[in-house]
Amino acid sequence: MTTNKTPKLNIDNSIFKPILKPVFLTNTSFSYDIIEFKFTKGTSSYELKSLYYEGIRMHLKQAGFFKRYISKTKSVIIFKQGCFIEEVSVEQVKDVFQSYVLSINKPFKFSYLVAKDKDKEAGANNYSIPIEAIRNCYLKQSHNFFNEKWLEHLDTDVTPLLKDTKKKAHFVFKNCLVTVSAKDGIEVEDLTKLNDFVVWKNQCIDREFKYIKENTNNEFAKFTTNVTNGIPKRYDSLRSAIGYLSHHYFNPSEGVSIILYDEALTDPNSPMGGTGKGLIANAIKQLRNIAKVDGKLLNPTNRFKFELVNPDSQIVWIDDPKKDFEFETLFSCLTDGWTIERKYLPQFFIKPEDSPKVLICSNVVLNRKGTSNKRRQFIVELNDYYSSKFVTGNESPIEEEHGILFKESWLDDDWNTFYSFMLDNIMLYLKNGLITYETKNVEANFLIQSTDEDFVEFMGNQKFQIGEWYDTKTLFDKFINSYYDGGTKLQQRGFTNWIKLYAKCVNLAYEHSSSGGICKFSFLSPNQELT
Repeated sequence: MTTNKTPKLNIDNSIFKPILKPVFLTNTSFSYDIIEFKFTKGTSSYELKSLYYEGIRMHLKQAGFFKRYISKTKSVIIFKQGCFIEEVSVEQVKDVFQSYVLSINKPFKFSYLVAKDKDKEAGANNYSIPIEAIRNCYLKQSHNFFNEKWLEHLDTDVTPLLKDTKKKAHFVFKNCLVTVSAKDGIEVEDLTKLNDFVVWKNQCIDREFKYIKENTNNEFAKFTTNVTNGIPKRYDSLRSAIGYLSHHYFNPSEGVSIILYDEALTDPNSPMGGTGKGLIANAIKQLRNIAKVDGKLLNPTNRFKFELVNPDSQIVWIDDPKKDFEFETLFSCLTDGWTIERKYLPQFFIKPEDSPKVLICSNVVLNRKGTSNKRRQFIVELNDYYSSKFVTGNESPIEEEHGILFKESWLDDDWNTFYSFMLDNIMLYLKNGLITYETKNVEANFLIQSTDEDFVEFMGNQKFQIGEWYDTKTLFDKFINSYYDGGTKLQQRGFTNWIKLYAKCVNLAYEHSSSGGICKFSFLSPNQELT
C-alpha cells in the first residue's frame, strides 16, 4: 500500500512536446515553449522575462497530468496514461517537469517578426536562448507553479471510472478485461472494452491471465480446505467471504465487515494466532488494492487513523486490533462513507456506494453485545490445522506444506489456477450472497476474553435449571473460595455482570430480583417472557 513517501514516476521525457512556434501575447510580449519575452525600451529588443504560465499548463496537460474530483469539493492530481490513472503528488509533478527542463540540451533558436515602428515594415529578430538561461529562469520561478494552489488550474479529467455493479465484478489484467457475474459466469474480453473508461492503476493486476476451469488443485485452494476442516458449509462460507471482499460494490444498507478469528479457545492474555488469517488477506491483495492498518496502533480518536486509505483503496484490512478496540468505531464507515484525513495531503470523502470493504483479522473476539454489532459482523473461524503444528515457535507449517504462496517464481499455470479459483469465489458470492454456518467457539471465546477462564469453567460446572432462582452472593462466594482462596479484586457487582454476559453467550435470557438486600437471578429459555 502506498504511503506518504511518493515513488518516482516512471515517465519518459518524450511525453513533453516542445512548442516550437512563437505565440503572440500582447503588443510587447510573446512566448516560445515555456519562456515568455517582453520588449524592453532601453535596449529596443525582446528579453527573456519569465516562465510562460499557459505553456507549462499545456505541457502538463499534454503529458497527462490532470486534476480529478474524488468528492463534490475535493480533487487530487492524477497522471493519466491511456485508460489508467494514478494519484500523484505536487513533488512528483515537479520532478517530472524538471527532468524535462534539464533534458533540454541545445539553445532555443527562433526568429520572430517584430514592428519597430508603425510606419516601417516588420523586421526579423533572431533569438538564441542559452540552456543555462532556460534552466536558471526555471529554478528561480518554479515555486510559482508547483504548488497545490496553482495546480488547481490543471484541466479536469471526467472520464467515467470502471466500477463494479451489484451483479458484476471487473478485473483488469495486462492482457484482458475479466468480468464476473452470476448470470454469464466469467467473461474474458479484450482491453479495448476499456476505451470509454479509466481505471486506477493500483487496481490493475500486473499479470496476464487465462481462465482455468479446474482450479481447486492450487495451493491456496488446498489451504482454504485445511483451515475450514474440510466442512463443506464452512468452506463455502469462507469462499463467499473472499468473494464478497473481492467484489468492489458496496451497499450501505447491508454493510458488514468480514472478521476472521481463530476457532480454538484462546487465552486473552496470550492469544495463539498462526492459523493463516493474514494469508487470506494477502490472497485477496493479489486482486484488489488493500490499505493495511496495524490494529495495535489504531487509535479511534486519531484523526489520521485511516491515513493509508487512498481514493483507489478497495479494502481496509485491520490487522490484529487491540483487545479493547470498539467495533462501533466502524459503524459510520459501514453506512455513511469514509472521511479520510492524510498528513500533508488533501482530506477527502469516499461516498457510501464507493466505500472500501472492511476485513478484520483478530486474535481476540471483538464486542458482540447488541444486534447492531452482530448484524455488521460476518465471522469465519479458522481451525488450528497449522497452528497446532507449532512446537518451538520457529516452524513455518504453511510454507512447509504449500511452499511460499504468491511468489514471483510461480509459473503462469500457478497464477492462472489461483486467479481462477479466486474469481470462482466471487461468482459463488454473486450467486448465493454471504453463506452462513454455525460458528463453533466465537461466543465461548468472547466470554473467556470478556470475563475469566476460571469463571467460564466454574459456570460450566454448575447444574443450572431453567426457571430456578439462585442467590447471587452465595454463588459469588463459592466462586471466590473455589478459585482465589477468598482473595481477588473482583466484586459482586462485576460477578453479576459476568453472569449476564454468560447468559447471552449461551443463548439464555437473564432475570433478576432483589428483596431485603438479597439478590437472586434466574435463567430462562430465549423465547420465554421475562416477568
